[in-house]
Amino acid sequence: TTPATKVDVPSTTSMTFLPRIGFYAPFSDRLGFWLRAGIGYASSEQVTFLSNGGAPTTTTFRSALLDIDATIVYRFNETFFMKGGPEVGLTLGGREEASTAGVSIGKDQQVLQIGGALGFGMNIEL
Repeated sequence: TTPATKVDVPSTTSMTFLPRIGFYAPFSDRLGFWLRAGIGYASSEQVTFLSNGGAPTTTTFRSALLDIDATIVYRFNETFFMKGGPEVGLTLGGREEASTAGVSIGKDQQVLQIGGALGFGMNIEL
């Protein structure tokens, strides 16, 4: 029998926790404005190989997050709605580190993300 060989494969793991609070201002029975903001935490880890059979490089990123979105909401009825609008995300005090064969380097990272949000939702009364 041949001995078992452990082989690492490239992988990525991400986790984000971002609770939000918001305010909905109706313009009419069906149309309104929904402003939300949240502060949270993000962490990601990526393992890659620079060459075949080489040592794996592990890159990690951790940061606090600030997220704000302002959407227009159209309510189909009392339960279902559609929303769309701009979204802005910013990392607060981010840090990226890379480690290969026991040698680590790191640097501060700031990321500004500007995008859009479009989606459907459902209101559930408790």
